Amino acid sequence: MHPAGTLSAGSLNSRQRLLLAAMQERGQLLASQAVEAVGRGVTDRTVRKDLSDLIDAGYVQKHGRARAIFYTLARTQLGLLFPDSSGFAAGGAPSERGVV
Repeated sequence: MHPAGTLSAGSLNSRQRLLLAAMQERGQLLASQAVEAVGRGVTDRTVRKDLSDLIDAGYVQKHGRARAIFYTLARTQLGLLFPDSSGFAAGGAPSERGVV
């Protein structure tokens, strides 16, 4: 596990990059969508570990509980990951009411 904030944009693995790109595109991801985003042959456990590392590093935020968990990009890291993130809605994370 990476200590908080030590996972740099340059050290992200390909699965983590796919997860971040899917969050950028959709606004938020359910756990099941995260597994789909990285593709076949990757276990749920591996995806959860990648998400956990992204959360610990401050790239992703986890919302909800139990079966209602979803993930969004952390606003503070958008500029580092996606320099052209100006299209992201001003004022924070996507709506927590609807799931994209």
